[in-house]
Amino acid sequence: MKIVDCGTDFVHSWVIQNRNLTVLVDTGYAEDWPNFLSRMQAADIEVSALNYLFLTHAHDDHAGFVNEVMQMAPALKVLASKKALSGLRRGQNGPGGGVPDDNAAAVCRQMVRDGHGRHRFPTIAEEQLARFLWIEDVAIGGILPGAAVLALPGHTADSIGLLWDGALFCGDAAQNRPDWPMKTTIWIGDADTYRDSWRTMIDAQPERIYPGHGAPFDASDLEQDWPALAGLKLNPSIKEKK
Repeated sequence: MKIVDCGTDFVHSWVIQNRNLTVLVDTGYAEDWPNFLSRMQAADIEVSALNYLFLTHAHDDHAGFVNEVMQMAPALKVLASKKALSGLRRGQNGPGGGVPDDNAAAVCRQMVRDGHGRHRFPTIAEEQLARFLWIEDVAIGGILPGAAVLALPGHTADSIGLLWDGALFCGDAAQNRPDWPMKTTIWIGDADTYRDSWRTMIDAQPERIYPGHGAPFDASDLEQDWPALAGLKLNPSIKEKK
């Protein structure tokens, strides 16, 4: 398995080359498209060679340039949860939840200053939705041999992860933040289901976890942080804008 990051310093766009398939996990913000093209060229990977795009969830920093990828890779199919459909049609992150710590709140405020306060992204054209394969309706092993999809709600209701030959691509179910010792993400929609999803990841026993933000890390880090999740409290003072 070869894994290349074609994203930015803030959000990853993991490209996996494995078992004669090339899979992209998530896109960045809409404005990250030129950077993605440059990183793909540097890695000597053609966008048109992508077989699948795996969307961990429908947020602006993970589904920003889905349309462009689909246009440049006409044979590509998108793997996503049906629960992402409303967000993809709306082109905006869903409401609800809060931040788990003050450092996360500071990052959220910076995102607002950077112009991402409304959390909008280009909607997916209805005709393109015919190229989506909803993970609830397909046998993932028949599409990506040796792979499994983990339901990882908590950050969002539609959050899913791809476990493939020991590597877990978890989106925002966990995050490796340089400013915080725990592997919690900066925004959690529901604390109880978020904790349950951490147990799902721990029980899956991946060899390495590749988050949507931050450096890859060992799964043992989640086990180490697990007891602290019991007291996790969310501060809803940073609200997603309508």
